[in-house]
Amino acid sequence: MRIKTSTNLKTYRMWSIVFLLACQGAVAQSDSAPSAHELVEPFQVFDNLYYVGIFRVSAHLLSTSEGLILIDTTFDEDADTVLENIRKVGFDPKDIKYILVTHAHGDHVGGARRIQEATGATVGMARKDWELLESRERSGSPIPKRDWVVKEGDTLTLGDTTLKFYVTPGHTPGVLSMTYTVYDQGKPYKALTFGGPGLNFRGVENAELFLDSVKRLLALKNMQVSIPPHAKLNDGFAKARALAKRKPGDPHPFVTPGELKSWLESLGEQAQGKLDLEKNPDAYFKPRGDFMAAKASSTVGGNLPVGVIDGNYATRWSSQHKEDPQWIAVELKKAREIHAITIRWESASASEYEVLISMDGQSWNSVATIRDGLQGEKRTLAFTPSKAKFIKVLGTKRAVPTFGYSIFEISVE
Repeated sequence: MRIKTSTNLKTYRMWSIVFLLACQGAVAQSDSAPSAHELVEPFQVFDNLYYVGIFRVSAHLLSTSEGLILIDTTFDEDADTVLENIRKVGFDPKDIKYILVTHAHGDHVGGARRIQEATGATVGMARKDWELLESRERSGSPIPKRDWVVKEGDTLTLGDTTLKFYVTPGHTPGVLSMTYTVYDQGKPYKALTFGGPGLNFRGVENAELFLDSVKRLLALKNMQVSIPPHAKLNDGFAKARALAKRKPGDPHPFVTPGELKSWLESLGEQAQGKLDLEKNPDAYFKPRGDFMAAKASSTVGGNLPVGVIDGNYATRWSSQHKEDPQWIAVELKKAREIHAITIRWESASASEYEVLISMDGQSWNSVATIRDGLQGEKRTLAFTPSKAKFIKVLGTKRAVPTFGYSIFEISVE
């Protein structure tokens, strides 16, 4: 599908470092708990891409030579915020030609109706999510007029920009993902928006669909930038702060091809774990292998400590939010010599933490200290071989201030 419009858009303008520093302050870490609708200052991500969403949910504005494309709309009650954010980064919302909705959950499609009415833009979504959305029409939530049913392999060209679409079900029946080009001082990079990376669904069929979707996205060639539907999934606000401090010649903090590939691979492992869990739920949340037990300083949301030693990447432990320090300790069936620990963190991870070992669970010796932990990383820490029966991970600084600590799996060698 190729669309041409006659509307002239303001030429792209490079915002000054003063503006970016303002964004830095707006997304600075704090211990105040944001509501679902907490506001952040919009900011420029690339020459042609802007973050215009809220704290919890992303909305991105893609500028082209013939109009604007809005990717997601956040909640209904935040539609005016998105429109104002578009004005703040220097554009007129009436130049929005397309609204692309990644999936039919209210935090992504909620604002589409009001933004559609305010701008006259064409709303596009995959068929099964149009149907899912329209099945809820009687609930009273405003839904957009069905303009465009986006199909697998469709493309959209607006001016100098082309997007390609992939229907990637699992999170919802009709998740819409897309690839497009972003520019950093004129240099092109291939960007991917995986429209539904959350595993908060039930059923074997959905788990199989999700796993297949991840495999298909992993097969895409030369993807360099991840633009997800929630900023926390690519540590987006921390990257924005790094972007504000960027010096000439420094790499762009959002250009992370290795990180994108690792994230998708991790999602694939979690999806396989989710599939196993859906097929045989009684087999998990039980210690496996050399492990005997696990306990922690706190637990929330039913994410129990034993989730880190049950051999399943879809189960996890989560601590109390907004409190440091927090810890989790695992116990081996027998004391033995160990020389490494591998920790697979969820996005609510630790930027600073310590690994300790013990023979009796009372007296602890530190074997590793980390000061540069990354969101969602899998890290193997090697140390001098030592005999131990207990291993503790002590989180001392949260990577996401408004959450706690969360670990999918711990293994030792």
